[in-house]
Parts: sequence; structure tokens; C-alpha cells
Amino acid sequence: MSRRNIRVILASGHAKHRRFLRAMVEEQPQAVVIGQAENAPGTIALARSLRPDVVIIDSHLPHTVALAAVPLTQIGGLDTAQTATQEIPNTRVVLVNTDTIPGEGVMSSDFVPLFFRETGGKRIPFTLQELVSKARTYDSPVFASIQLSPGQNLKNLIFVLCDKAMLAGIIAVLLGLIFIVTLFLALPGFFIAIAGAVLLVLGSAAKILNRLWYGLGDKGYVRRIDDREECS
Repeated sequence: MSRRNIRVILASGHAKHRRFLRAMVEEQPQAVVIGQAENAPGTIALARSLRPDVVIIDSHLPHTVALAAVPLTQIGGLDTAQTATQEIPNTRVVLVNTDTIPGEGVMSSDFVPLFFRETGGKRIPFTLQELVSKARTYDSPVFASIQLSPGQNLKNLIFVLCDKAMLAGIIAVLLGLIFIVTLFLALPGFFIAIAGAVLLVLGSAAKILNRLWYGLGDKGYVRRIDDREECS
């Protein structure tokens, strides 16, 4: 059975920020952008109409004095997020600090931007799928920032370099042992074998650490959030 799409609304007064956030959303499984807004009242009106699963709001969303029924102050982003959270309880609201959006051209295979949130003094990455899968009602927005993570090509390069370091270490150990057996080059062979052993250990350790850090699950570069932690 196929999973239903995660319906997302984006809100930002800057077109380039909306483009960036849209690209981030479309990189995530089952996530689709169903609407975009440029100001606070437009965001609330769109969220009321479409009832999305997630609303992603620019922290610097501009306020436009238009709808008297919308209780917003000049702090457009925060007030919009709080209003959406209160009025549409089944919608997850993410308030993004767009000051953390990196420069142009980062949506590549070398570096991938991820959503992060602060929990217990730690910065934890999260996906929209993880956000909507929590069976609970949110009484406050999720405060998020954006941070770059190594992409698939960079991770593959790291693993290749580790493999090459391990291979060089094995060759150096064998060459050193051969020199030791000849007796004539025993001393140089001893140091070559030691250097090869060190290279082999370092390459193996680096590969293990990279596997632990990046993970080998379906999400690849995203470490899953501990189910015991709550999104807040």
C-alpha cells in the first residue's frame, strides 16, 4: 500500500527563500508543495483553506495589515506560526530561521541542506515524514534552522579514500615483511611494515566512524530521531 503524500505550504516574503525551501521539501519522500504565500494573512488564509500536513514559515515573514480578524502583530513569522498552530491543530508548523539558509548552489550531491531543531541543547536533524508521523497534537511551532550535511557523492568519496588507505596499508605491511625476510633491508622493512599497519588501522577506523555517523538506512545521510524524544 502506497503512503499518502505529505502536503506542505511554504510562506516567505522572499522568492529565493521559497524556491530554496521548495527544493528542500521536494527532496524528501512523499512531500509535495501545494501552496505558497508571501505574507502573514495570506499564509493563514491558505492554511485555513487547504488544511495542509505541514506549514513551513520564514521567521522573517512580512506582516501585511489586511484582515482584521487575523490577530497578528508586526512580528509576522512568529505570530503566524502560533496562530496556525492554534487554529489548525492537526497541522505541523515549522518556523524556519532563514538566516541559516546557505548561499546559492548548495543543492548538489556534495552537500545537502537539512532541517535541524534544538532539543536539550543538541541540534537534531529531522524530516517532514518524522514530523507528521508523531501521533500527537502540537501546541507550539517547531523552531528550526538549516544546516548542510555531506551529500551522497562526498560520502562515497570518503569511503573510497578509506578503502585506498586500507589497501595501501596492506601493501606496505606485505612489502615490509618481504624486506625483513631478506635481512639486508630488515630495518627499513620494519618501519615500512609499522607504517603500513598504522595506515591500515586508521583507514579501517575512519571507515567504521563514517558508517556510524552517516548511517546505512533508507534515509542515508539523515540520522533518525529517537522515538523517545518529542518534537517541540
